[in-house]
Amino acid sequence: SGSTDALDWLALDDPTLVAEIAAESPRPVTYAHRTRALRGSDAAFVGEQILSYDDLAAASAQLRDRAELTYESEIVQHEEPGSSAALIELVAAGTVGASVVLDDDSAVPTGECA
Repeated sequence: SGSTDALDWLALDDPTLVAEIAAESPRPVTYAHRTRALRGSDAAFVGEQILSYDDLAAASAQLRDRAELTYESEIVQHEEPGSSAALIELVAAGTVGASVVLDDDSAVPTGECA
């Protein structure tokens, strides 16, 4: 039997911890986040076009609203993997907990199980 004095407990309902978590940015943790506060103008995607975190958030919100995505939705990812459009689809789906279905050779799933 050991002593619990050596344990470092994390109480998720501790008001100090709740305040620290609330003060954190809702943006993903990146190398920049570890070295300084992440800004909306920081690059989130560099490829055929550069998207800032603010651009990515706005484009994802627009797609989410236009497609009326919910946690029950399924998005078939048609865009080229590694493109900004594919990232926008993933983020839009992820913000509501929707499923992402990878489009394999343009075969759209019918919902039937094999």
